[in-house]
Amino acid sequence: STWGEHSRITAIATMALVHEDSVHLIANWLSLADHVLICAGAGMSANDGHNVYVSREDFAKAYPGMKKYGYRTSYECMGLIMDNNIPDTVKWGYQISHMHNMRYARAPHSGYNTLLELVSSKDYFVLTSNVDGQFHEAGFADDRLYVPQGDWQWYQCRRPCTRQVWDSKPMIDRLLPLIDPATQTLPSLDLVPRCPNCNGPIFGNVRGGDWFVHDHLTPQQQRMIEWLDRVKESQERLLILEIGAGFNTPTVTRFPMESIARAFPNTTFVRINPTDPLVPANLPRALSVPEGHSILVDVHQVLNTTPISQLRVQLETLERKLIEAKKISQGADFSLAFQQRYGHFDWRTFFMNLRE
Repeated sequence: STWGEHSRITAIATMALVHEDSVHLIANWLSLADHVLICAGAGMSANDGHNVYVSREDFAKAYPGMKKYGYRTSYECMGLIMDNNIPDTVKWGYQISHMHNMRYARAPHSGYNTLLELVSSKDYFVLTSNVDGQFHEAGFADDRLYVPQGDWQWYQCRRPCTRQVWDSKPMIDRLLPLIDPATQTLPSLDLVPRCPNCNGPIFGNVRGGDWFVHDHLTPQQQRMIEWLDRVKESQERLLILEIGAGFNTPTVTRFPMESIARAFPNTTFVRINPTDPLVPANLPRALSVPEGHSILVDVHQVLNTTPISQLRVQLETLERKLIEAKKISQGADFSLAFQQRYGHFDWRTFFMNLRE
């Protein structure tokens, strides 16, 4: 992406600490936090054998019939519905199969349970760009969850003729047994799902264009904004824990998190990402962790086995190491470039724009 490449070119990074230091610093910041804002992207849902969005091998196993049409990953299939070279029976054979696989076929991996145990005693809120419902299935409270990109559990009219969304599971349960698993094909055009209201085309209620319906998600967003306002007013300690959020949708995840980290007092910021861990060098108390969500297992173990008093002894040394790492980081804050181009770099504006 443009902003991802820009961040790498200008090297706006805080150098990472070694693994053990990162684990102990996260454990310290988490134990001290009064509030935790979790921001999760695709990396949080990464699960061996099911990475159909990026793994050609996993995709081929799940959807063998799509190779015939030149599709090799689910990322490539994001525009499938607009491909006039593919029969609607195949489009919807794949789409129904994919909605089922992403939303209902698998339980959350253990990383979700670990994360929930880490924050269950805290005042937390979750923003996730994932549309797979894994936070809900793992037991995170629904009233502390915002899914701005939608969720496969709903579908909507693509026109849209109405702001209503519908439960996708009855549709999936009805059509899935009819799909040829070798070719991802429905047996008849008559089975291609249509809008219950206008009989027009439909799609899952996941953000993919200006047809996306956000209305039913606005109460989730409003709860999160009110929560953030209360946290800021309290001036209590906030930990932002960003996991696996890259540059596919940075205005939904990374950029708002950086804005909040700057605007809120007493904030610490952890960016966990094996491929895009960079944080602005001039963002105070921000930790870059070039790893996946599995580091949370080690954080959990440290918190369960290390006395808090012992953790606190390490805190000053760890934060000093972080400061020293910042001194040798290079580059400028690219939020200024974004602000010059779009007129803002403000978390509230980012969120309000998601309603449009």
